[in-house]
Amino acid sequence: MIKIDHSPAAPVFNVIAKPNGWSKDVRSSSSQASSDNRTDSEMARYEFWSSFCEYMVANPSDKFRTQSPSYSHWMNIAIGRSKFQISLLLNAKERKITVQLYLGGDMDKKSFDRLLSYKAEAAIGHALDWRRLDGKKTSTIDLYKQCDYTDKSVQPELFDWLKTYTDRFVAFFRPIIKKL
Repeated sequence: MIKIDHSPAAPVFNVIAKPNGWSKDVRSSSSQASSDNRTDSEMARYEFWSSFCEYMVANPSDKFRTQSPSYSHWMNIAIGRSKFQISLLLNAKERKITVQLYLGGDMDKKSFDRLLSYKAEAAIGHALDWRRLDGKKTSTIDLYKQCDYTDKSVQPELFDWLKTYTDRFVAFFRPIIKKL
């Protein structure tokens, strides 16, 4: 027991055992094994996101941080409120990349309709695809760029495009969303 000044006595705990690296090693080896069974598309997405994260380390944004690379076709960026996020999307079939404001839990579309009243196109610098998605819990506001994201020769340009427009989306939409 330990006592400081006039405080009540408190127990003192000494660490007898703590986790070793076993669980980390198991996760690492199972992750490696699962990457052996990945499709070409998944591997291309992982390589793209890994290179994008490296680009962002060399060219950091003061408006957002990236997630760790994944095999998914998306990377989410926090925007400061639950059920709202910026999503960066890769679409090999339609040969495009997307910066998207994702509005989740908006079945009544009140948040989407409020955002419509703002002049987002002027701030972003391009026409946006406003997708209300009636009958669904979500809505999106999208900006697309036609490209082959697997072509490594154009990836630096694509990384710059993603960073530029993600910065603009975050700068424009974050303060509005915090007020919704």
